[in-house]
Amino acid sequence: MTPARKRKEIIHARQHAFDVTYRQARRDVEKELAITTKFPQLTPIWDKGLADTHWPIPTVSQHRAALGAIELALRDSYILDGVKQRDRWRTIDGHIDLDWVGGPYAWEVVRELLYFAENPDTGTIEPGELLPGINALGELNAVWLDGVRVRFRPFRPVGLTPGRIAMWRHPDEDDQFEEADDEQSA
Repeated sequence: MTPARKRKEIIHARQHAFDVTYRQARRDVEKELAITTKFPQLTPIWDKGLADTHWPIPTVSQHRAALGAIELALRDSYILDGVKQRDRWRTIDGHIDLDWVGGPYAWEVVRELLYFAENPDTGTIEPGELLPGINALGELNAVWLDGVRVRFRPFRPVGLTPGRIAMWRHPDEDDQFEEADDEQSA
């Protein structure tokens, strides 16, 4: 199957799953895949490919290490500050699901975590250690760390506002975000 045909198949699957137009589904898939092109050294892992590769179930120590590293990265980057009803659990296949109500979309969390992980000064995750995960609908909704998938599942997300995007990622744009915060509070 050619890459163009595979892409169309993913867009059609997303169109029918979310009951949107083909154009909207294509726009969403392209927007989320564009994030992965900013990190050419990181190969995205597609959920669809899991059945073909027969990944081993992560051990308990891998699960705990990945959960700890991701939780520290989420805390240090302030991505999920202010969300409601946050929950996490180990899935039947040994991976991790993180749920929350409100807050950012899953692709926004993945994007911010990738930026966070590529910064060598964070100390939480080494550059190149965190890989983006994409499901069969083309959604950028997970990260992979040490063979463990951490999938993000927001309920009723509202998205990140310009003032809530991680400040450490844009040191030259701090003034712009401070102005956005000032306008919101006025």
